[in-house]
Amino acid sequence: MQAKESRNLLILYMLTFMSYVGISMPAPLFAPIFLTNKSYALSGNHSLNIVLLGVLLAAYPLGQLLGSPLTGYLADKFCKKKILLFMLMGAALSYLLSGITFSFFDTKLLIFFRLLTGFFESHIVIIQSLISQFDGSCFNKTRRFSVFYSMCTLGFIIGPFFGGMGGFAALGPAAPFWIIALLVLISLMLVAVKLDSPAVFPNVCTKPANPSELGRYFLFFFISFCCYFGMDSFLSLSPVYLVLKWKLQTQTLVFFSVFLALALSTSQYFFVASITQRFSARMSLFLSMASLSLLLFLITRPFVGLICFFSLLPFLALSISIITNMLPVLISNEIPPSKQGKAFGILRASRALGDVIVCLLGGFLTSLFLPLSLIASAFIVLLALFLLFFKMNLKERS
Repeated sequence: MQAKESRNLLILYMLTFMSYVGISMPAPLFAPIFLTNKSYALSGNHSLNIVLLGVLLAAYPLGQLLGSPLTGYLADKFCKKKILLFMLMGAALSYLLSGITFSFFDTKLLIFFRLLTGFFESHIVIIQSLISQFDGSCFNKTRRFSVFYSMCTLGFIIGPFFGGMGGFAALGPAAPFWIIALLVLISLMLVAVKLDSPAVFPNVCTKPANPSELGRYFLFFFISFCCYFGMDSFLSLSPVYLVLKWKLQTQTLVFFSVFLALALSTSQYFFVASITQRFSARMSLFLSMASLSLLLFLITRPFVGLICFFSLLPFLALSISIITNMLPVLISNEIPPSKQGKAFGILRASRALGDVIVCLLGGFLTSLFLPLSLIASAFIVLLALFLLFFKMNLKERS
């Protein structure tokens, strides 16, 4: 039985890695092509094209915002493996259609298919739900989610690297989309042939509870949204902050991205589970949220130079890694197995909502005052910390 669980976990981790390679691979394409290639421009106005690029970037997380709760609900109501296969087929088709529209310079349809791709890539919530249902001990669950998020980060490192390589030029500018479609089809066959039948997993095909019953966990989901908003504001807007404050060039930004991604991956794989062994899950979460809020505020201070900024990145990465791992564990421990799929769907949607808001409003806040978006994120994470403290104390008294 343990060998089967190990094999199933390995398949889920491989699927996660390939999914995040696919998600991140087109990242190097959009900005340079849409802002310099007139064939893709929706307008002759450069400023308007920047806004429309933001809409294109927001389309994918908006699709996840719409798809994640529905995917989680269907995964609880029906068989998780069948829903996973269906979502993978939809994702492969969406990437294929994205590549076709990209090849024919149809930007409006590309925005639509990016929205559709985000919807079908919501299958990540099924993977999270399956991972949470093996061994219920807090340490083992934390360890599994540490590996899961390490695969996510590793995919985010490798995806843009291959997406920006000139070696695919012979296949045309849409080559990353064709490659992603192929990766998704490989994942589809892997799940169909090698992933065990639903009966092997505990609670994989359980009857779902009334969705309205999740309303009692609303505060947990709101806390998650606040945390994700703070983390994603830093991850998405820190390159903009670096360029505008220190006039960094592309090569330095690449170094920054790789350094941060490696720090995140190392923290998730090597340190998170060890820290949660020494401290309770609640205390680990409290400390990491407090440190993230403090660090987000600290890096915006005038006395923090570029070297100091880079020296604080490992501590930011560790705080983000603990929050990213412990929030799903905390929610999974609070919510019965029959609601896990929908719960992870809502959790994923809360992060997607944060991504959409960051994409659409982050630039506006930065234009008003350079560090404003990071300062606002620090206070939002601090709000989440107080709400979590209130929620935990209320639970102990009841």
